Amino acid sequence: MTGGQDFFANFTIQYVGPSFSQFENEAAGLGSDRRLGDPNAARLIAYGGPLTVSQINFNPELPSYTLANFRFGLKTQRWQAAAYINNIADKNAQLALDYERGRSARVGYLTNQPRTIGVYGSYNF
Repeated sequence: MTGGQDFFANFTIQYVGPSFSQFENEAAGLGSDRRLGDPNAARLIAYGGPLTVSQINFNPELPSYTLANFRFGLKTQRWQAAAYINNIADKNAQLALDYERGRSARVGYLTNQPRTIGVYGSYNF
């Protein structure tokens, strides 16, 4: 490039294999709760659903996912300008079980940010 400008580009791919949120999630029986019909169910951990359901099942193992990002731009010693796209395929990855409500209200997952497109700029004084 002319005038001391440099072009740059960065492409990243991140693969995460199947996993569990916490070690306790690997315990036998997690993801299946037959205690929902118990009259003391309010004191027990119940995994989502109304108490008329006798058993709730879900797989505590999180599936694998792949995310890709791309960034490109121009830079000099004084300034930088770039454009980027994160999560190119708009993948909805399940990152972890959501423990906010202790799994008593529902089975939920923390997820990643959806596809994001933007620009970035900086200037050094």
